[in-house]
Amino acid sequence: MIKKTVLALAIAPLCTTTLADSDGDLFGLNLTQLMNLEVVSATKRPRTLADTAAAMHVISQDDIRRSGATTLPEILRQAPGVEVARISASTWAVTVRGFQSQFANKLLVMVDGRSVYTPLYSGVYWDAEMPMLEDIDRIEVIRGPGSSVWGSNAVNGVINIITKHSADTQGQLLTAGAGDVENGFVRARTGHDYGSGTVRVYGQYRDRDQSIDAATGESAEDDYQASSAGFRSDWDNGDADRFTLQSDYQQIKKNINISLHPYVASQIPEFMENIGSDNANLLFRWQRPFANGDSQELQTYVDWTDRNESTYAYRRTTVDIDYQYNLHQMSLNRLTLGLNYRYISDHFEGTDAFDLEEPDLDYDQGTMFIQDEISFTDKFATILGVKLESTAFTDFEYQPTARFLFTPDSDLTLWAAVSRAIATPSRASREITLNNSVPASLEQSVIDYVASIPAGAIYTDGIIYGSLKGNPEYESESVLSYELGYRHQITPTVFIDATTYYNEYHNLRTFSTDSPALTLRPQTPPVYIGIVNLIYGNDAEAHSSGFEMAANWAPFTAWQLKLTYSYFNLVVEPDEGHSGLGASELSDQSPLHQAMLRSQHELGEQWEFDWTVKYMDELPNDEIEAYTDMDMRLGYRATPEVDLALVGRDLFASPRTEFQDTIQGPYRTEMARSVHLQATWRPE
Repeated sequence: MIKKTVLALAIAPLCTTTLADSDGDLFGLNLTQLMNLEVVSATKRPRTLADTAAAMHVISQDDIRRSGATTLPEILRQAPGVEVARISASTWAVTVRGFQSQFANKLLVMVDGRSVYTPLYSGVYWDAEMPMLEDIDRIEVIRGPGSSVWGSNAVNGVINIITKHSADTQGQLLTAGAGDVENGFVRARTGHDYGSGTVRVYGQYRDRDQSIDAATGESAEDDYQASSAGFRSDWDNGDADRFTLQSDYQQIKKNINISLHPYVASQIPEFMENIGSDNANLLFRWQRPFANGDSQELQTYVDWTDRNESTYAYRRTTVDIDYQYNLHQMSLNRLTLGLNYRYISDHFEGTDAFDLEEPDLDYDQGTMFIQDEISFTDKFATILGVKLESTAFTDFEYQPTARFLFTPDSDLTLWAAVSRAIATPSRASREITLNNSVPASLEQSVIDYVASIPAGAIYTDGIIYGSLKGNPEYESESVLSYELGYRHQITPTVFIDATTYYNEYHNLRTFSTDSPALTLRPQTPPVYIGIVNLIYGNDAEAHSSGFEMAANWAPFTAWQLKLTYSYFNLVVEPDEGHSGLGASELSDQSPLHQAMLRSQHELGEQWEFDWTVKYMDELPNDEIEAYTDMDMRLGYRATPEVDLALVGRDLFASPRTEFQDTIQGPYRTEMARSVHLQATWRPE
């Protein structure tokens, strides 16, 4: 009955398009503007989408608002090639073009150019990233290597969250909502001008309910509360100089029913499942354009993290300085030069479950890049660039790219690229000791080993767990990527963007096994503790291929349809004599197919009706079934100052599991449908 109801609502726009069209262009659906959309993440210089030789997708503020989403990962589902899956109520697995994991290490994520990845495991704490959604101008998503511009770990993609200039957020705004899963959320902002500048201040709070324990059907006890506050100020000095100062503070408290081997958990004093995190940053940016067309930019930030997990505590301070000089067009060439220095100081307190060799470590990295855009004609250009990098965990690294752009007319773009990118070792890959359960196949190897030793018959069933060790010789993973792209404004109402690619990976992260270690427990009858020893290694290669497509169609001025589709296939090839454990599993942790169809429709002057149908293919290795589901949003402009919205998410879902992390994630949990109501007040 629910499915029939929502499908009837989904096709309702077909019955109202004539009325909506007669009201004129109600919400600016001019698809011809997409080719001229300005983006910066592909080259670190403003370019139109038509002049971008990369697989770029832009999620606009209107896309964010009309999605009804309340978290950043949910919003990222809109981009093709981006894999998003919930592990628990607040734990996510987010990646681009495969290698899906809670600890995905091949995706670089930034907020206004500030990296938010953690060098502890080269991933992102998604539960701690909560920019105020109404203040996001756009999210630029690059699929494919971006390391020649942004440096290491931009292997399979770059996500750059760009917030609005403070001049665009003047006045007051208040958004509040609640529902059956979203227990409550509130977001508030005020903006003002002063002298030669503007400023905004914001604060927000969110309380999310628990998911479902897949084993018992009861609550998973993984509720989540988060709050944040911050400001941004932009000003000039009356000349050409422009300045930005901004800061954010986030605090989270959550429970996570971590899946930990019972014996390992018993060795942790005061084992806790309550997680707390405090994060703060302060960023300053100075921009100066010159009369001859050159420009320069200096950005520096300080980032603090203080995180307490159930198995470790981690504190980190990061200082980053980035300088860029852009030369104006000189005959055929336009050069961009950049330097970056980053200093990190951290402190780690571990347990028997998760520990590092060095509790305190200070380390740094330095990079430089050069990029040359060569315009042979007004229709053909080549972009050559390279990033040179030296870090505490690697020797000298180079990450080049060559991109080719052909624009036969203003409505058509063809491009190709060849790039090399690396994922550098993390603190964990060099120094970790991680104790937890092992796959059934490795557990059986211990049982067989016990049976084979002379005294094996005297042992009763024992305790078996795995111990993963870091490797001081662990090296960078690398990829050589080949891409072809097509971007076309076919008609004023039809836009398509398609990319195909082939990637070759080398030195992939693996976990090599050694002979089990046995320990006798002092009791009768004798009981053994079998420890499967594993060590980080680079003992696998792989290749992946895929296709991504995004299409927009505006059949009427008040109705727009957006379709995204991704195909991805990964084949892992362990080195001779190695099992490829740790890498081989990744070939089954990403969906072969995923698709999304979104509709945005204006119904008269006061109503908006939006729906999304999403399909995700199965993950057979973890026994996760394919699913098709729907999100819906009904918006109502009650007054010129007040907007209301009713949002339903995963409306077809019986409780389902989207992803299972096998390293140190929560117990298998399930997500169910949810509904919430929200109101937004913008006083004039």
